[in-house]
Amino acid sequence: REDLVNATSGFAETYYDYLFNNPDIAEVLYSFERSGGDAGSLIRAEMGGMLGIVINPSDTTLQTKLLMAGCALREHGFRPLWIVASYNLLINFISENLPGLDISFADKETLRSVTARLLLRSLGLTLEGFWQSDHESLEKEMRYFEKELGTVEDLLSGIPHYVWSVDIDSNRVIYANEALQTMYTENLVAPVPCLADTVDEDQPQLLDAWQTAVSGRRSSAEVRISLAGAGQHWYRVSMFPSLGRNKQRPVQVHCILEDINHLISERKLLEQLATTDKLTQLPNRALWNEHLNMALAASRRIPGSQVVVISIDINQFKMYNDTLGHAVGDVLLRDVADRLNSIVRESDSLARLGGDQFGILMQPANSTRAAADRVITQILDSFDSPFSSCDKQLCVNLTMGVACFPDDGTNEESLLTNAESAMHRAK
Repeated sequence: REDLVNATSGFAETYYDYLFNNPDIAEVLYSFERSGGDAGSLIRAEMGGMLGIVINPSDTTLQTKLLMAGCALREHGFRPLWIVASYNLLINFISENLPGLDISFADKETLRSVTARLLLRSLGLTLEGFWQSDHESLEKEMRYFEKELGTVEDLLSGIPHYVWSVDIDSNRVIYANEALQTMYTENLVAPVPCLADTVDEDQPQLLDAWQTAVSGRRSSAEVRISLAGAGQHWYRVSMFPSLGRNKQRPVQVHCILEDINHLISERKLLEQLATTDKLTQLPNRALWNEHLNMALAASRRIPGSQVVVISIDINQFKMYNDTLGHAVGDVLLRDVADRLNSIVRESDSLARLGGDQFGILMQPANSTRAAADRVITQILDSFDSPFSSCDKQLCVNLTMGVACFPDDGTNEESLLTNAESAMHRAK
């Protein structure tokens, strides 16, 4: 734990830079200050929650604190994406500082893996608190509107979604809120008025959701729709069956159509953040490990096939990074990634594993080792040419370690460990 605490020292400065260099987050913090709040206290509390699992993992109240932190962040106007990005920043910060710790390579990898899992759990709890608070707030608003507006009709006509109800026996739309009636001025087609405007390949999902609702279970589907000829958006259709007086079977289905285009975009961005190295835009270690496990599974089904893992380290990177600055170091990492990417085959996977370390995964084939020798030769030859930066010629050479399945390891962990050990021995 002491080593891990050391690895997080200095994170405060990185975290403050991230918050105040993002205009949207900075505006939320300044607004909080203008309303009489203390942005510094808010930031320190959030950072304390993030680092809690590192500094004091035995704290039995940590789960409650994280749930409360998520609630507080929502109340102050934070977005879920900002919370995810903050934890991603901390995970990357720890990963980049682990090489400087005076512990064994195996311990560093164990620490990297365990820390990532613990921080992702903390992230989940914080987001759970956020959405619980959001749900409670929505419920309060619903109760308020029901009381103030007096009728369900007024309430439904005021929400920014399309709402309708279908009588199952007659297959007829018996209610549609004003937004839906305005969209479809002619007769509403039951059971799903927007079915014809739905992308063809998504229509079966809508019909399956309807059949599920008719059977008495709530259902939903996320589909692409061009409402009334407008641009194509992602929508979520939620269906809620309503039982008749005998409580034996549903007689009506109440449906809500909501635009989730922004959620889909954020989801794609979150997936990219979780699997892509921000600096080089290459797959990160997590995605590369998934590719490696899939390649091993495929190789086991093909007798005699091989999988090759190549671990690569930039020998002069620390010198250039320390003497010329981090900006030059970042440019050098991107240039090295581009040069490696121009050499590896389309079927192979190149990733940045952290710091100045890259990895190449060569997919299963009977002659993979021979192909690896050719790729390694091409890489070494290509790095005879220096890189240009700030009117300087930066000469770079690499150290590589190779491990081959099944000779040098039978699983992802042993292959990568043996490849990195070979690399360190060569270095």
